[in-house]
Amino acid sequence: MSRLDQAAVRKICSKTETIDVALNLLNVAKLKTKAGSGFDIGQSTSGLPAICAYIASLKLKNGDVTKSNAQVASCLASKVFNAALAKVQDALDTESKRDTKATSRARGSGKLSYENFVERFGWTNPDFIVGCMKDVEQTLADSKDLKGRLAPPNTIVTVAVIKWVCEVLVIRNVRLVDIQAEHSVSDKDLKAVLVAIDTTCDVVEREILLKRKELAANKKRMKGAVAPVASSSKSRPSAVPRQASQSPIKSPAKLPSRSPSKSVLKAPSVECSPSKTPTHKRKVIFSAEAEDTDDFDGSELDTPSRKKRKVADAFPTVVFPSSAKRLPALNLTPGRGLTASSSRTTLDEIPESAAESSEALPDSDHEETIMQVDLPVVSTTATPAPSTPRRPRKSTSQAQLPATPSDYYGTPSRRNKTMTPSKAVTDNEDEFVMPRRHRPILLGYKQWFEVDPRLKRELSLAESAKAILVGKHGHPFEHLKQVAVEAGCA
Repeated sequence: MSRLDQAAVRKICSKTETIDVALNLLNVAKLKTKAGSGFDIGQSTSGLPAICAYIASLKLKNGDVTKSNAQVASCLASKVFNAALAKVQDALDTESKRDTKATSRARGSGKLSYENFVERFGWTNPDFIVGCMKDVEQTLADSKDLKGRLAPPNTIVTVAVIKWVCEVLVIRNVRLVDIQAEHSVSDKDLKAVLVAIDTTCDVVEREILLKRKELAANKKRMKGAVAPVASSSKSRPSAVPRQASQSPIKSPAKLPSRSPSKSVLKAPSVECSPSKTPTHKRKVIFSAEAEDTDDFDGSELDTPSRKKRKVADAFPTVVFPSSAKRLPALNLTPGRGLTASSSRTTLDEIPESAAESSEALPDSDHEETIMQVDLPVVSTTATPAPSTPRRPRKSTSQAQLPATPSDYYGTPSRRNKTMTPSKAVTDNEDEFVMPRRHRPILLGYKQWFEVDPRLKRELSLAESAKAILVGKHGHPFEHLKQVAVEAGCA
């Protein structure tokens, strides 16, 4: 509340009791007549202090403020003042009705008591807990901190005392929120009572904690006194001697005779040890490995599932020649024209003469046999059979193959010789040949200078439709041309 409102109330009222009641009503009326509350008085809020002063005078029936004086002090028209007065009275009446209902619920029922609450949850030491709660309530009543509708005894104080004692004794199996909702206790009232308990019940809290320690110590002493008695009763021998059970030992049951056709491995395990629990595991007798011979008579036992396969030399052992052996040398006789295969060694990589190859290879003691091979004459236009799916290579100039004979030795490690360019290749180096993968300049911008094909198609359709319509009905501007000709404009 602002100081201007307080000053306005004091100017209107002449009695102190009227001022106090008017200020309380003004606080409530400001909250109840806000926008969206249902009792909004709009621009008449400036006359609220005068209206509250008049209502306070009516409640006290002391005639301190008359209606005409309040209307003049509010600076409102008579009709506006009467409408605002009716709304404020309705708002205050609803608040007073709610307060009376809450007070009647808190005071009237008396259903909630400490004894009923403890019995409801079945706690141990109920007398101790009920005594603690009553001590707290009595201390709170003697302090007289709570006045009005919160003055004990009432349901609000009972719920607050129960919550406070449960927190002190660390009792966690209680949902105090449900109890609070069950008895319609607001959080504001509960908090006010708990604050009062915290300020006035310090001594009671210490006493409750001391009593709880004493109860715990007595409980331990009782347990210590009961334990030796129980142990001594266990150590005493029993007077009645135990009799051994004379149940006859069962003789092992006769087992059925084994079938001669069944294997030893399929016999039940009970035969081996009748006293043990029969197991259903399969037995396997491991025998020595049979020799790799064909005279296996089958006298030795194998696994129950399958017999051991005979090992035989089904495939002969293949012995490859050592890498040190050298293949026979080939005396290659050149033809008229040869075409190098893409998947084999070219003739440029073969040594040019037998003398070169003999210099390149180390001396060895093995004798070299020279085989004469006549190479077939192959035309230059013949295409070799493709061994792998590769792209055909196009050379700018046909490389001339060497015409000198050469000897080729198939050694394990192939020696590559650097290829020297021929004279025909060096002569054609100056000629410029356009590469196959040539990309024109500004090829990416070509699309921007083209017309949309869909637009072309739609334009042709529109032109054809236009021609059909003009053929049927004539050109729409033809009469304008005739009028212009008649008028002499064209």
